[in-house]
Amino acid sequence: DILLYNTVTGNPMDYEYTCGGNVITFEPNVQNMFIENQIFRGEIHNLEDVFGNKRAEPVVWEFYINRNPIEWNGTGIENVVMYVDEEYSTTRTLMNNGGSNRSWSLIGGREGAIASGDPLNIPHWLNISPNSGTLTPGASQNITISLVEGLNFGSYSTTLYAAGTMGDEPLIIDLRKLGYEPIWTVNPSNYSYSMTITALLSTEDDLSDDIYDMVGVFSGNECRGVANITYVQELNNLANTHAYEVFLTVYSNESQGEKLSLRMWDASECQELGWIELAWADDGTEFEFKSNEVLGTPTLPTSINATDQIISSMGFPKGWSWLSLNLENPDMSLNNLLTNMSPSDGDIIRDQLNFSQFVSEYNNAPVNQWIGTLDALDNHSMVMIKMAQADTLEMVGYAVDVELDTLEIASGWNWISYQPQVSYPLNWALETLPAATGDIIKNQVAYAQFVEGLGWMGNLSYMDPGMGYMLKTLNSGVLNYPFYEQPLGKKSILADFDLKLTESSPDWMVADVHDFEFNMNITGQLLTHDTVSVDSFDMVAAFVNDECRGVSQPVYVPALDKFMVFMTVFGHNSGSEEIIFRAYNADKDEILYIDESMVFVLQAITGTILEPFIWGARVMGIGDPGYIPAEFSLAQNYPNPFNPVTTIAYGLPEASDVNITIYNIMGQKVKTIVSTHQDAGYYFTQWNGRNERGIPVSAGIYLYMIQAKNTASSGNNFIKTRKLVFLK
Repeated sequence: DILLYNTVTGNPMDYEYTCGGNVITFEPNVQNMFIENQIFRGEIHNLEDVFGNKRAEPVVWEFYINRNPIEWNGTGIENVVMYVDEEYSTTRTLMNNGGSNRSWSLIGGREGAIASGDPLNIPHWLNISPNSGTLTPGASQNITISLVEGLNFGSYSTTLYAAGTMGDEPLIIDLRKLGYEPIWTVNPSNYSYSMTITALLSTEDDLSDDIYDMVGVFSGNECRGVANITYVQELNNLANTHAYEVFLTVYSNESQGEKLSLRMWDASECQELGWIELAWADDGTEFEFKSNEVLGTPTLPTSINATDQIISSMGFPKGWSWLSLNLENPDMSLNNLLTNMSPSDGDIIRDQLNFSQFVSEYNNAPVNQWIGTLDALDNHSMVMIKMAQADTLEMVGYAVDVELDTLEIASGWNWISYQPQVSYPLNWALETLPAATGDIIKNQVAYAQFVEGLGWMGNLSYMDPGMGYMLKTLNSGVLNYPFYEQPLGKKSILADFDLKLTESSPDWMVADVHDFEFNMNITGQLLTHDTVSVDSFDMVAAFVNDECRGVSQPVYVPALDKFMVFMTVFGHNSGSEEIIFRAYNADKDEILYIDESMVFVLQAITGTILEPFIWGARVMGIGDPGYIPAEFSLAQNYPNPFNPVTTIAYGLPEASDVNITIYNIMGQKVKTIVSTHQDAGYYFTQWNGRNERGIPVSAGIYLYMIQAKNTASSGNNFIKTRKLVFLK
């Protein structure tokens, strides 16, 4: 009996064997396992000679299989840790150590050999180049291995194989992206007393072995101690012990009695857990500080157990903010959820139908409540909140079960919340929405439109926790956010809307979007000198008077193979503010004039992906509002000859005192038609053929003269005279 074992797994191999003379040939079934670079043990049992004598002990031997001359030069990509907004790329080298040409291809990992014809099985989060080729004897090939840009936090592990006809060479890949942990710091020199806690850290009784998990001790919001989990190698071999422990020093200026609580940072979920159960605390969640007290030892640690309740912290600047909640709390009433904030009288919060305002006192009696028709918040509707001062909302609750919770969507405008705990690409987040061409989704600063067959397009590319959204749809239906296999994602709050600037770019920006309660959206294309802009450094901006109300840049849309502009314009009053536009041509470093203008209308949607609004940008010329000439000028009147009225145009490159006077052919003054101080610009005035007393002059030739003087500079005086003809 012949048995063949994999020494790593201890499992018997599936094989066939034949005997030819004194040679035994093994043919493993490669559809069931990789054999390359493995150590195997062979055993022959019940061996007997030609006389029938059986050997009592089996014959045992081990051997290492290395058939493939294609090998990796260098170690695996292991234990690489970075933050969520960092990207990763590296190279590894494949070498041909054999004596003949060898073809290779890279395949993704799963335990067991990959049969011929199977897909490459490369994970979607991994970029590899090149992924196949042929190496001559002694040659090598550099392979670029990188993470796809924009991956969310989490672990990314696989085994990459260089597959050839003689076997598959493994390369272990093990990378991790971390979310940014909270900034918990304490200065021991500020405190007189301390105590120590040695503990095991767990979540819902599941012990943590993640060295990036963190626990903090707090008095109110003041940090009094912080520690990460530490791996203790000496404990690893002891029975009934867990080798990952927390060694926490707690500080206070009171020798005893101060009430303290704990918070936990769960690195694997990138979230702060807020309901911590303590084995030594009387009430389970708080404990009293005692100077020099020692709780737990390395071999007898105490217990810190976090529930799945999450702490969500959202900061609000002064002004208007759009927000939504993705946690569930037993008491979702407005006055309970906002109790840790410090609002001012008149601060307001509203959803699509109701609102409430904060009242601090009434008839000299304290009230300190939100009063109105909006009694409670929920996980289905976004809200808008206006604060007189910047503030922060902290909420503790369980994550919304997005698999079971649904949002009812009506035809028209819907104020919706974002329920998942992580950011998702827009097309993934709204996958279940029965969207139609022309539907729009927007947050406070960006938006996207839907095109059937192409998906959502705009400068809103991700949906993010905490942000509120307005959705306008043609069809009613139900929205379920994804609850399975997290795809690419990122924390992208406001990141989608950063401008690409050069040193010469104008300083166009909305001073503070939170100053505005309302906005509107424009989808279009920018034409500079009658050509569609394909320069992402070009800009188009919206102005009300001289105040910038919106700015955007051309964005390449691969599905359309063209550049589009997605602009959000902010305003105060619907129908009462005129919007004008200006453009910047980065290639020529010039500000361009745009004829098109419009009136601000709340929630208006101008232009679509398929029928875009056109901004026609050109060099500003005579007659354009705001045009300032490069030099003084006096134009020929038009019409000329004239009767009864003619127009005279003149240009001022700088602010000046201006006089324009009509003279007869004898040099006698007939009438002064302009006498004032004017800003730089291009102006038009008229003469109706009458003198200073309003009496019509006789037909003939007349002179008109401009005198322009800059009062701030004695050197800039301009005088010019032209002829005109008045007919009867």
